[in-house]
Amino acid sequence: MLKVITARFHPPKPSSRRFDGLTILVVGASTGIGLEAAKKLAAQGTSTLIITARDEAKAATTKATIEEHIASSSAFSGPLPVIVPLVVEMTSPDSIYNLVNRLKQTTNHLDHAIISAGLLAGSYNQAETGYESSLQVNAISPTLLSTHLLPLLLASPLVQKASVAERPHLTLVSSGAAWLASRSTIEPILNSAAPLRDLSKQQAFIPGVMGGQRHYCLTKLMLEYSMRHLAFLPDIENTEKKPKVLVASVCPGAVNSDLSRHSANSGVVGMMAKIVNNTVARTAEQGANIYISSLGLGEEGRGQMWTDDHISKDHKVFLSTPEGKTLGDRVVKELQSFVKEMDIKRGM
Repeated sequence: MLKVITARFHPPKPSSRRFDGLTILVVGASTGIGLEAAKKLAAQGTSTLIITARDEAKAATTKATIEEHIASSSAFSGPLPVIVPLVVEMTSPDSIYNLVNRLKQTTNHLDHAIISAGLLAGSYNQAETGYESSLQVNAISPTLLSTHLLPLLLASPLVQKASVAERPHLTLVSSGAAWLASRSTIEPILNSAAPLRDLSKQQAFIPGVMGGQRHYCLTKLMLEYSMRHLAFLPDIENTEKKPKVLVASVCPGAVNSDLSRHSANSGVVGMMAKIVNNTVARTAEQGANIYISSLGLGEEGRGQMWTDDHISKDHKVFLSTPEGKTLGDRVVKELQSFVKEMDIKRGM
């Protein structure tokens, strides 16, 4: 709780890292931290900046907003980036595959990618896949998208760089809330053969003031299991067992954003979110600093959470205990089955 209260006074430091000549993707760039990160990338030399929003109108508006930001910045110098607005709805596998196809039509590689997807639900709702919506947005869809972004990242010339810090990065936006999942909340899925399906049942979404927050913690824990698996895939290692693509997660801390957009009108939950946002939360611009600095992480960041300018030191009980590791293995297996099923449906 102290970290939340003091977050605004100790924000992540701005990164001076340059991205000249690079092609970078920011998924979820239309508002909040994603938008601020896209602005920073555009101003720091990115050659081609690919941004996504949930519909074409928002994508076009986001492009215009970033261009206006660059035009009004007295500190900006150098060639203007090419900004490519694309669309993705993270609750929809079809939309994710459409994005991947558009990316392949737009570029033959990505140098970095940031997946800034997050949803704190105020009530139970199912995505079209049958999974609970916040679980779909926070863990399942980022895994599906990451799986199909890795080939584009592996095609980057940066994979030949001697330093891991200079190679392509895939940053998944997570939350320290993942480490707040208690044994009592995780108990119902601890021995489940299909933990994600069980977590998506309506009875798993506890009603009341903190139901959405409790579920959010669990969904981000599921993302952390997935991220760690992706980070150590043999396919992204070189012959020296060093990562050709550095996969990590970031936690921007308590930030005034639209994360809780679906709970904003949910009585006490909405009121609590507004109080935090208006008093102790960081600005979206401050939160975006951690996105940018993550793109310079070295091998020490592989499969880790980057937060407040350091690797997270939080106690990660459900990553370190035997039963937690077993749960993680089952989560990854279920995610792999989901990705395979989606690929087969689309003839991939």
